[in-house]
Formats: sequence, C-alpha cells, structure tokens
Amino acid sequence: MSHSRPLLYDRALLAIDLEMSGLNPKTDRILSLGCVPITQDGIPLGQAQHWLFRCPESVAQSATIHHLRDCDLHNGGADPEQVLPELLQRLKGHVLVTHGGDIDADFLNQAHLRYWGQRWRPTRMDTQDFARRRLGSEHLPTANNLSLRHCRQHYHLPAWRAHHALSDAIATAELFQAQLQDAFPEQDNPQWRSVHKSFSNLWMRLGIR
Repeated sequence: MSHSRPLLYDRALLAIDLEMSGLNPKTDRILSLGCVPITQDGIPLGQAQHWLFRCPESVAQSATIHHLRDCDLHNGGADPEQVLPELLQRLKGHVLVTHGGDIDADFLNQAHLRYWGQRWRPTRMDTQDFARRRLGSEHLPTANNLSLRHCRQHYHLPAWRAHHALSDAIATAELFQAQLQDAFPEQDNPQWRSVHKSFSNLWMRLGIR
C-alpha cells in the first residue's frame, strides 16, 4: 500500500518518562529520566537509557511514589548541571511519546528556559490522549481509566514496575505500539499527519485544562 510522505517512522520517536520531587516545575526537581526509541521494527531495549540526578534537598514524601531515596540520588545521581543541558539538546531531535506527559513537558520546558532563556514545547504524542479519544463522549475520563496501568490492561499488556522512569518509558512505548495498531491496523508505517492528529491533545488545543 503506497503512502504519501511524510510517514510516522520518518521521525525519530522516543518514549520518555520523568520522575520528579513534586508537581511544580518552578520549585521542584527532575530526579530521574528514562527513555527508549520506538522504531518500525519494534522497541530496541539495548538503546534504552536511564539517568538519576543528584538533588540538593531531601525528596521527602515524594519518595513514597517514585521510591528514590536521598542516599540513592546522592550516591548514584549525576550532576544535573552537567547532564541536563546536553540531554535536552538530544531530546530536541526527537518526537517524544509520553503518557499523561503534560507535567513532564512542563519540567523540560522549565529546564530549557533556565539554561537558554527560551521556552520549549516538544513535539509530542501522548498515549493518554489517545485513550481519552477512544473513550469518546459516552464515557467520562477518570484518573483510573486513563492511567497507564488501565490503558495497558485494555490491550492485555503485562504488569510492570510502575513509577520507575525507565520501566514507565518502556511501558509507554509498548502501549503506543498497541494503540497504533488499533488506530491503523492495515498500515505498518502510517502517515505522520494522521497519527499525530489521532494522538494530539484536543482538549489542550481548545484551552480546556
């Protein structure tokens, strides 16, 4: 089947997840970042990457969610001032695939603003947005039926270690592939425009938060 270009896999797709010390990108910090490419041939786990970042303050109660302890970040974490600027430049060459990634994008934007004085809204497709569109107007989206775990269960994907940046990135990549097959069952490499429209956050475009 012939397609007019551009096609989805002409882009460099990267599933990504962040764990943070809180929800405010102006006052809280990125603690870890995991990412894995998504290609037409699958998810190359050998190219997956994971970073921990040192944090000058205690992560306090946020550790109950991401399970990162102060000693883990102090002993095994990289200096964010040395790693994050280069990492942001690398991410800018990719289309990011996230699940409920608005907050992740806000933190990346805040870091970009800090280092270069300019805002950055990455080109992004969000698997949670696709799940919301799939539910349609007949079902009220909730935190439960839009969660990564629930969305994966819909496609009979196995359980995984949640709230770990790398495992969540891989889980998101797997969900993205399942949703892509759901939306474009006859196409191994669908058109970029159609895929981006299917995964785009319509609520954000209308100014609904």
